[in-house]
Amino acid sequence: MGNGRLVVLGICLSLLALTVQAQHLEVRHWFPENPTLEFTAGKEVPVVFGVHNAGAQPLNVSFATASLAAGYDASVGVYNFSSQFLNDISLTTGVESSVEMKLAFPEQLPPREFFLKLYVYSAVNQQFFPTLVFNRTINVVEPSSLIDFQLFGLWIIFLAFAGFIGWLAMDWARGKGYVKKTRRTRVATTTGPSDRSDYLKGTAADPNRKRRNL
Repeated sequence: MGNGRLVVLGICLSLLALTVQAQHLEVRHWFPENPTLEFTAGKEVPVVFGVHNAGAQPLNVSFATASLAAGYDASVGVYNFSSQFLNDISLTTGVESSVEMKLAFPEQLPPREFFLKLYVYSAVNQQFFPTLVFNRTINVVEPSSLIDFQLFGLWIIFLAFAGFIGWLAMDWARGKGYVKKTRRTRVATTTGPSDRSDYLKGTAADPNRKRRNL
């Protein structure tokens, strides 16, 4: 009985090895919107996979997974993206196709470097086989805003400091006599005569002139 079990186990392992050798999925990838591998937190980006069945038997491209790890240590997991079903694309030997995956980066990710891993899973005879597609560092950046509040705050501080220095320089120059204070000149205001007829003397509107003519 013991020898029979060993024989059966050996046959199963041999069949599994033949299945693994028979399936061979080649995968290429590219990020059409992020060729520099810079990703914005809170934004969804597409990943395109070019798949090619280089094995000896048909297979199905089933689903893909993605995860982020710390940039300083790839063994420290940070975030797991939702796995995505790839429609079980059927590929016979030598056939190529393409499929797209969406990566939604969470908003709470800090701006720094991360390791990104991408796996595409193919199925042969109801057995799944992972293919490592991407395993590199990427950069996550903050979303851009219309107003850079940090830069705006720095400008306010700079202008306030420049104004303070200018005030000190002006005060020092006045103390040394380089800048004289401007004195206000008073303008004397005079009131005209209370009798407005004085303004009309010698004119055609002078009432005394009319009386003389009469």
